[in-house]
Amino acid sequence: MTGALPSFTYSSRSGKNFCWSIAASFILLPSRRMRILIPKKNLSPAAIQYYFADQQFVMPFDFELPEDLLRHLGIDYYRIHTGVYKTQEDNEYIMVDV
Repeated sequence: MTGALPSFTYSSRSGKNFCWSIAASFILLPSRRMRILIPKKNLSPAAIQYYFADQQFVMPFDFELPEDLLRHLGIDYYRIHTGVYKTQEDNEYIMVDV
C-alpha cells in the first residue's frame, strides 16, 4: 500500500460494547464504502487470529465513525453496520471493506 493515509487511534464505548483501540487508516472508496487498513505490525499473532480468523472480521454492533475522522474524509456521516466482513491482507496490512 503506497501513499500517505490518514491514521487515527480511538476507542469507543456504546452501552455494554467496547471497541478495541488501535491505529488504523481509513479510505473512502469510489463505491462510497470505507476501507480500513490495520497495520499488522501493531497486532500480535493471537490478536490476528482472534479478530480476523478465517479472513473475516465480525462487527458485533453498529458503529458511527467519530466526527474528526468524518471531517478529515470530507463526509458528514458513516455507519459501520453489524455484520461479518471479508478481510484481505498483504505483507503490511489487514484490509476490511465496510
